[in-house]
Amino acid sequence: MESVWSRTVADTLADRRVPPPAVGGWLLPRAPAAAALAAALDPSSSQGLYFIVDGPPRCGKTTLLREALKGGEEAAGGGGNAGKKRNKRHGVAYIDAGSLPTSPAAGDLGRALAAAIGFSFEETSRVMRRVAPVLAPAAPDMSPDPRETLARAAAALEEGAATLVGGDGAPAPLLVVDGCDAAVACGGGAADALLALQTLAATWAARGLIVTAFVASRQATLSLLGAAPAGAAAARVTVPPPTDAEAAAWLKARGVPSASILPLVDAAGGDFGCLARGARAAASGASAAAAAASVAAEAERRYAKAGVMDAGERQGGGLAVIAALVEVAARGGDPAIPASLFRRLVPEKEAQDALLVAQGGPLTRGDAGEVRFAPGPSRVFATRGLLAAALADAGALEGAARVAADAAAAAAG
Repeated sequence: MESVWSRTVADTLADRRVPPPAVGGWLLPRAPAAAALAAALDPSSSQGLYFIVDGPPRCGKTTLLREALKGGEEAAGGGGNAGKKRNKRHGVAYIDAGSLPTSPAAGDLGRALAAAIGFSFEETSRVMRRVAPVLAPAAPDMSPDPRETLARAAAALEEGAATLVGGDGAPAPLLVVDGCDAAVACGGGAADALLALQTLAATWAARGLIVTAFVASRQATLSLLGAAPAGAAAARVTVPPPTDAEAAAWLKARGVPSASILPLVDAAGGDFGCLARGARAAASGASAAAAAASVAAEAERRYAKAGVMDAGERQGGGLAVIAALVEVAARGGDPAIPASLFRRLVPEKEAQDALLVAQGGPLTRGDAGEVRFAPGPSRVFATRGLLAAALADAGALEGAARVAADAAAAAAG
């Protein structure tokens, strides 16, 4: 049965069906970054690895990835050797796990994978009932076990990849699993489903059959996917935020007045979502100050959501953390504090989570557990004094700094 589908799946992989970037006319062209990403994920040099594509939230990972995967499409058409040229490129299958209609348990990922590679559970069942009615008199269109659904789709992918690599002489295909943060955040067994796919990815990489790339930003997701199964290895590929020069050139091309460009670049701090927000405000006639204020409002919303702007117990702990980070930054050091100090200042787990970017807050954890400002306007908002100005009592930040200093001294003692 697999042989019936192997050719269809191989052809679908070779067609490299990747959705276009969803930003339309707001696309920020970053050809060097896209080329570097494509080179890093080139299956011909993967050496048995699976990949985790990471980077700050809203820095353009999905947009850059889709642009990078478009590379070389011209080779698929034109000329008498079009088919041979196409077969020299690696195939691509693309899943957006964050856009699945239900919680992305294994069955949802299995259906998404099947759709990405042109495999049909229903058609498989019909053929099975036709050619082997005794063996499968009542073969279901879809397995009731979601793990079996994912396993069947993965088996079809393996068959197609083997045909593409062995029969067509192409490099191993690339499977992209985008939206991992959203998948994990929605629960419903998504973490288990991603772990199942991670195990498959490790096996495929070891066999040189399929190279898998997971896309994520949040530390919880990165930690989940980065813990490679025994005998496997994961490689991180980091997408940097737009440089100031790239952001400025993009704003200029969008018709943003010159007086608004530098304030917007400065306020957005490499966050493309906030950059686009400010650009729309400027394009609608807002002044430079008003356009930059629209970006600051987004940063303030993140602090408010975390409880920092409220007059309550959470404010004290959260402000103390932020004051400590501001103090470190003012001294020119790496603006980070140890996880132990973070827990001392904010002992409640719920309050800790509210401050982190995984819950929409302004802070993030590093690989060693240290806490720092999330990239983008959250950092700008605090380090440029905007946070203190936004608080009704500007002296509250100074008081929080004393609390942080006392806590740090106590922890050191």
